[in-house]
Amino acid sequence: MTVVSLESLTFGLGRLVEAADELGERLCLLTRDRSWYAHELAALPPGALDVVDVETFDPGACAEALARVPSPRGLINSTDTWGLVGAELAAEFKLPALDREVIALLRDKGRVRALLHARGLSRAGAVDVDPAAAGAAAAVRRATGLPAVLKDSAGTGSQNVWLARDPAELDAALDAARHATLRGRLLAEPFLSGPVYSAETLTWRGDTRLLGVSSRLMSPEPRFREEVTALPVAFPEDDRSRLEHWLSEVLAALGYTDRFAHVEFAWTLDGPEIIEVNPRIGGALVGEGLCRSLGYNVYRAMVELALGRRPELLDLDPPGGPAVAFVLGYPDRPGTLAGVSGLERLEAMPGSPRWFPTKRVGDPIEHLDDSRGYAGIVCAEGATAELATHRAVAAANVLRVRTRPEASPSEATRPGEATRSAAPDRAARNEPPGEQWYEDEDFWVEFHDFLFSERRVAQAEEILETSPLFAFPERARILDLACGAGVFTAPLARRGHRVTGLDRSAAMLERAAEACARVGARARMVRADMREHVEPEAYDVVLSLFTSFGYFEDPADNLRVLRAAHDSLVPGGELLMDLSGKEILARRTDLSRVVRQGEDLMAQVDTVLDDWTRMRSDWTLVRDGRVRRASLVWFVYSAAELRAMLREAGFTDVRCHGGFDARPYDASAERLVIRARRAEAG
Repeated sequence: MTVVSLESLTFGLGRLVEAADELGERLCLLTRDRSWYAHELAALPPGALDVVDVETFDPGACAEALARVPSPRGLINSTDTWGLVGAELAAEFKLPALDREVIALLRDKGRVRALLHARGLSRAGAVDVDPAAAGAAAAVRRATGLPAVLKDSAGTGSQNVWLARDPAELDAALDAARHATLRGRLLAEPFLSGPVYSAETLTWRGDTRLLGVSSRLMSPEPRFREEVTALPVAFPEDDRSRLEHWLSEVLAALGYTDRFAHVEFAWTLDGPEIIEVNPRIGGALVGEGLCRSLGYNVYRAMVELALGRRPELLDLDPPGGPAVAFVLGYPDRPGTLAGVSGLERLEAMPGSPRWFPTKRVGDPIEHLDDSRGYAGIVCAEGATAELATHRAVAAANVLRVRTRPEASPSEATRPGEATRSAAPDRAARNEPPGEQWYEDEDFWVEFHDFLFSERRVAQAEEILETSPLFAFPERARILDLACGAGVFTAPLARRGHRVTGLDRSAAMLERAAEACARVGARARMVRADMREHVEPEAYDVVLSLFTSFGYFEDPADNLRVLRAAHDSLVPGGELLMDLSGKEILARRTDLSRVVRQGEDLMAQVDTVLDDWTRMRSDWTLVRDGRVRRASLVWFVYSAAELRAMLREAGFTDVRCHGGFDARPYDASAERLVIRARRAEAG
């Protein structure tokens, strides 16, 4: 018996799986892009739900996918975008659902406002506006006065919403609307003065219960950007009763018979006034906030509704829990997401603050005027919504969402794809190389054949086939740090693991993606700095192989790499490192060698620096009569030194081996291979 979710909100999937399990149902997610739910899927155990990849914008493909689901008994549709498609699928497969005409009505903000205005449930009307028509500005002033709000009748996420406080702003808003891509029509309505709230309601056969109200602190005018949300708002009992009665009348007038509703309203001098009604639970972390503040998994009601049952929540008096507040994390400027600083400081702050990412490093951030611009959410708890807000804002203030000014395609890739920008030719532009050798893109391109030779590729395959240290669980979530050309990324992905290759070199990520394509595998590629890249509790395994550690000039930066790896692991997850240990290097008597690859020749001379603290390797490449030189400098570590660093980074159960065959790290050791675990939760 299966309950199907046609896409989902970004957060809440784990709660939904838990609710379905409690009711004896299997959850199946139909999605066009699993990466939308990366944070939630990473936190779930393998096999917790079925995920079906399908083009969800194609109703026919969705119907075919749904027909293949064993014993579908209900369809959950918690998003605005797929509301109508979900209603049509439910009707086709004779599954319980809200009437399609009600969904269509609620998607049209102009019709909703006109109907409520006619029923005496809204004092504000709305008019359609043709932004290209002569006299459009005058028509808006006559119908609504100023200030006025112009918005897309089918918009979402505060997108394509403009505030016009004076004639000049009205002309600018109409001009912007003329050039915007609207999902519906352009509406004009009066601006509602007063604080903004969202009510979360649950309805069954016309019986509506108010579950909670969240406050929504918005950005200064003229933006309509959500900044801080807190719930539950402690209205006086008279106001709450009045509000619940009014909401019941509003939903009844709209033909709302069952399901959750997310009702946005302003509390004006004359009382509550509708902004819009959404046939779903609130987005961002509103659902999670309801679960915590009620002490009850509200997603159980979502499953019960999909099954055509009266939700037990309507008849319960939940035990209650802490109030919750969350702050949306926006960068200061558009660009490519480079990371989030300050996450390590959250543990020392009250309210159990936590960062929930909505974007990945490398994702472009172009719009800062609406909800498309935030990269994640800081959530905190408190005894009241006011205290929770104080704690969430304090936590958000220690974080900094960083972007790079350029937003080029090379910064991030979709799963299985890679960048297409060529490596820069610095010599042709008479520019110096990067500050450090590992920042020089030309180095990785020109020395690629020696760094990632066919022999090394074959060696990686042999290691994966024979080493007991790579006996990972099926479909393990693996982060390959400094993945280079994908020597390990590709064969691990081919074996069915969910692999992310991380490197700061765009050219190497391109080679890694090509290596995956050659073996028919898909992996996610992320361009980022391994000192800063953290995906909290997203991976079962983090790899640092073939001496990919110790590059940074400041020893504290190398420790930062270990801490980032630790924080990206789930509790109980493991870090596997491989490098040339100081003890092994000290046994070497020959510190120079010459290697030939076809017609190319490379000479390598190694030098010990700073009393065995670091090593410098000077490389000279002769190719087509041209000489290219590079000097690599990195820290070298003994087993004892690395064990101490790993423990300082938070790891436990640190074990040192002398090779990938897990032999002891002793006088016969060939490599220093370390396996370290993040402590189990609790």
